[in-house]
Amino acid sequence: MADTTARAILLTVAFQERKEIAGRTLFQKVIYFENVMLDLGIDFVPYYYGPYSREVTEEIEGLVATGLMEEEVIRRYPPLDFGGTQESRMYVYRLTEKGQNVVRFWEKQDPHFAGQIKSVIEQMRASSGLPSGKALSIAAKMYHILRLADKRVTVEEIRNEAQAIGWEITTGEAEQAVDFLATLGLVRVESSADS
Repeated sequence: MADTTARAILLTVAFQERKEIAGRTLFQKVIYFENVMLDLGIDFVPYYYGPYSREVTEEIEGLVATGLMEEEVIRRYPPLDFGGTQESRMYVYRLTEKGQNVVRFWEKQDPHFAGQIKSVIEQMRASSGLPSGKALSIAAKMYHILRLADKRVTVEEIRNEAQAIGWEITTGEAEQAVDFLATLGLVRVESSADS
């Protein structure tokens, strides 16, 4: 599992337009949606900013420690507001030259997996661009709740469940998240006439 997680992380950075991921929350949520869409088997649990994986955090730390990725901390970044909590530091992740070499090797060794990761990232980008950390966090929160419910639910029911576990989601944020999830093919939106 760890090898799959490490490969997903490195390929995710490699396939970004700017060849970097800016923000731990954004990183977690991109991997979350790759996990959902590709069934990577990574465990995620509800956390402050949405679904969170300790395994992903540990793999990122390990990839930085082994010199495959670099982490830059931007301390004077305006806080990102996640509804009651804020991130005041931005962590930016890039591949090192050694990491780029490993990615090229993996792309040759397993072009199918690399293509799958690239495809998910392109789908996310095509759905009005890769959302901000906050917008992606809200979409991940909503989808996580939806999966746990394992039944048809309304946006309002999702918002109520989110509030019960300490996640605040406004109606506008929920509607934007539903649009994003629908473009990824993860939800089907029904009109009241369909019910």
